[in-house]
Amino acid sequence: SGDSPDSASLMYAATGSVDDIRTYYSAEMKVEGWSGIGAPNMPGRLEGTVMFFQRGGKEASVLVSEIPQTAGALVLVTVGPGQAEVG
Repeated sequence: SGDSPDSASLMYAATGSVDDIRTYYSAEMKVEGWSGIGAPNMPGRLEGTVMFFQRGGKEASVLVSEIPQTAGALVLVTVGPGQAEVG
């Protein structure tokens, strides 16, 4: 995915609220050695969030957005080289 063969993305639908999924990823990324570098709120009418992490020269983003009229959310996880390594 992306412009680099060193990048990877995973998209899936998950059950649970955006808050539940955000809490899960915040805890699990920390356990795996990732440091949070930001978590702005998403604008608009849908509930969602995007979180950014870094570890050992790599960066990861986790985007979570509710799926309207369901009890689920869309999750997009992307991991790739850090900005300093890209250019």
